[in-house]
Amino acid sequence: MGLIALYDQPTTIADVDAAVNERYGKWAVPEFKGPMWGWRVTPEKFVIQLTTNSDGMAQLIYLTFNPKHPTSDQGSARILRDCKERDESNGFMCGMMKNALSSR
Repeated sequence: MGLIALYDQPTTIADVDAAVNERYGKWAVPEFKGPMWGWRVTPEKFVIQLTTNSDGMAQLIYLTFNPKHPTSDQGSARILRDCKERDESNGFMCGMMKNALSSR
């Protein structure tokens, strides 16, 4: 299960990065520091990805792992299937989901 937030101008990717780091900085994934940033917030069981979309807007994706929703297994299976089809466009999130699901 996830959520995508898009930020219009004048909000910059640096503004969003600073806001996320203020709360979740200690969970930042050091390998992802521009043009894609990532955080794995293990205690709260979710990951965050920050990028700029094709329209130049800051795009923040929250993706939970191990959700307590009756369709979570179906949703997880679909995410993994989609990752296999287009891993190159969403490699960070796919990798995080694969790791999270394998630790269930």
